[in-house]
Amino acid sequence: MWRAGFVVVYAAANAVAIALAGTAACGLKLQWYVALTVLAFAMATAQTLVIGFARLRISALRWWLLTFGGTVSVTPLAFGVVYVTAVVLFGGLAALGVEGEATNLAALAFLLPAAVAGIFIAGLQFFAMRLPPDNLLVMWFGANALAGLIGAPAIENVALGCANIGIGPAWIESPVGWLIAGAIGGTLTGLVLARLRATSA
Repeated sequence: MWRAGFVVVYAAANAVAIALAGTAACGLKLQWYVALTVLAFAMATAQTLVIGFARLRISALRWWLLTFGGTVSVTPLAFGVVYVTAVVLFGGLAALGVEGEATNLAALAFLLPAAVAGIFIAGLQFFAMRLPPDNLLVMWFGANALAGLIGAPAIENVALGCANIGIGPAWIESPVGWLIAGAIGGTLTGLVLARLRATSA
């Protein structure tokens, strides 16, 4: 029961954080770097509050600092690396006269940044965990990468200042899509974090 309750609350916190950041980014027409900062603050704060109340074997202060700092600094790097690589691939395929593969790669290029950023941020967050089980690292990276891939259009829509990503149905880049992306990501990662429940809890 405790595990299910924690996962539900953690998923809800992530969903609300992304939705609030998205509302601010789209409603106030924020520049991408301001929108990214708002998203980082909302995610770090919401996650830290839930983790603190759940008494997990995690340093709450370190988690907040690593999540906020990692999101703000690593995400632009991930976007840059993936997009530059995509441009090189597009150029090579175009030179060979291949069109269909270029279209598929274009969609993939917009999905990968969120997953890549998620893996980097997950690596930083791992240092906030106390005495994690031996197999937790692989599960943690996998959950964050999958959450990034699934929620990429909605997350990138918010992180890029309400930019039109254009992958999937239009509702993905709306409050409904933001909530669903946050809930899915929170569920996947929350299931892993639940294994860090303090023995005294």
